[in-house]
Amino acid sequence: MTEETNPDLDGDYPGNEHDDGPVIDSKQNRKILWQPKDYSIGELQAMKTRQDLDLQPDYQRNFVFDDWKASRLIESILLDVPIPAIYLAEEEDGRYSVIDGQQRLTSCMSFIEGKFPDGHAFKLLGLGILSEYKNLYFTDLERSVQRKILNTALHTNIIKHDSETDVKFDIFERLNTGSMRLNEDEIRNTVFRGKYIDLLRELAEKEPEFHQMVRKDNFRKRMIYRGMILRFFALSEKTYLNYKPSYKQFCNKELRDNRNMADGLQAV
Repeated sequence: MTEETNPDLDGDYPGNEHDDGPVIDSKQNRKILWQPKDYSIGELQAMKTRQDLDLQPDYQRNFVFDDWKASRLIESILLDVPIPAIYLAEEEDGRYSVIDGQQRLTSCMSFIEGKFPDGHAFKLLGLGILSEYKNLYFTDLERSVQRKILNTALHTNIIKHDSETDVKFDIFERLNTGSMRLNEDEIRNTVFRGKYIDLLRELAEKEPEFHQMVRKDNFRKRMIYRGMILRFFALSEKTYLNYKPSYKQFCNKELRDNRNMADGLQAV
């Protein structure tokens, strides 16, 4: 059973209808602003150092590439093998977060920094063609080879922050075609960042009573707890009389309407 079909990941709870239909009401709400741009790996590394680029926003899964796969990516760069495009979301403050390409970017930057996110050293392993670089760190490479990596351009598509949120939500779903798809609750953490999302995170992760009642570790890991709480809040505030399909859009509206709730509200 794959993770995409595992009921402990997708969830068999009320409102999770796996609605793949449109999340947009009308053509008037279809505004999507995006900008193609090529960044060198060195530029992206500098953005990360300045904290202008978030490789690990809270909706993203952890880094999962192993040493071999990350090394093969570096080898591909040195061989001029085309690397798939990177997708970034522009935040309201002008910073960027990674929507698609986190594993690739983290691999590149980890090699330059000499260690993986978990702290263990990154030297090249399992190379298929450039075996002369086996067991070398970035600092061991000739300066010309280092420049080759730093100057390699990655095609990047930037989703602008003033795009319509429902359309952006739909686009994130469509982009997310990898081996482990983000579910709708994980995507909401990208699209609807704000105090409401912070409250859902606190209730789902810091209040032990909720987990004691549900006892679904994978629900907690994949942010489905947050979605369950959001559905409760949405129905409590708007009541079932104001519900219009789908649950996805209903919950999106709840987050959009209350995204930046008043200060002082917190889990109790």
